[in-house]
Amino acid sequence: REEWDDGSVDVPVIFTEDTTFYMDTVAAAHITVQQGVTLTILGTLTIQVTITNYGTINSTEGFIEDGAEIDNKTNADGTTGTLNVTG
Repeated sequence: REEWDDGSVDVPVIFTEDTTFYMDTVAAAHITVQQGVTLTILGTLTIQVTITNYGTINSTEGFIEDGAEIDNKTNADGTTGTLNVTG
């Protein structure tokens, strides 16, 4: 889903296609961003768990809470998950 009705992610999620968090979101369950997938954050993402990132996470109009743990992993082809934060 692109948006959770109550603004929370409370079950483990593996993103297999590009996804955008439009609203303020609290992640209380593990999130994995697969290789070749982009997670875009336009609201505030409050992370209570580690995000495992094999793909790309963009936060250009949104905000990732300080102290968030995003673990950029190396893929089998040698590429590494990327976190892009601007603004």
